[in-house]
Amino acid sequence: MQFIAICEDQPEELSALSRLLDETLPEFFPNYRIMGYSSGLELMETLRQESEIPSLLFLDIYLKDTTGIQIAQYIRSQGFDIQIIFLTSSREFIMESYDLNVLYYIVKPLDR
Repeated sequence: MQFIAICEDQPEELSALSRLLDETLPEFFPNYRIMGYSSGLELMETLRQESEIPSLLFLDIYLKDTTGIQIAQYIRSQGFDIQIIFLTSSREFIMESYDLNVLYYIVKPLDR
């Protein structure tokens, strides 16, 4: 079972990405589960408890309570094997994302 997490503080964007993944993923991963987090601190608490570790994380950079950069730094410092895809409205952190070994850096808005 593939566990995929989305951390996005804008409810419309979280919902839109979840729908897009639900339309696309079954072809590649018949068994998957998506968990949405509207708070970066909520995601970090889940990771700290190590109750569920996603294999793939779609991570907004600009969050209300922390930044995606800080979350990615925490993930890497703890040695979690999570593929990270940054989703952001800015190109500002592209170079920094290389240092964090992210899989992709996608600039919003998302199109099919």
